Amino acid sequence: MQNKLKFYRQQKNITQVELAKKVGISEQYYQKLEYQKHEPKISTAQNLAKVLDVDVNELFRQKE
Repeated sequence: MQNKLKFYRQQKNITQVELAKKVGISEQYYQKLEYQKHEPKISTAQNLAKVLDVDVNELFRQKE
């Protein structure tokens, strides 16, 4: 799964720490998601999309 977390986070001009706090996850876990070391739970993906104001399918895509 590919994600555009970094792109949309930078568009909102917020740090990894700020985004992690808004979503309710640790900074370390967020970094693993952004660097594509882990795939998020559905609820986490939905919360990230909501905070970043983007469709979850746009934020996370299956590798083709």
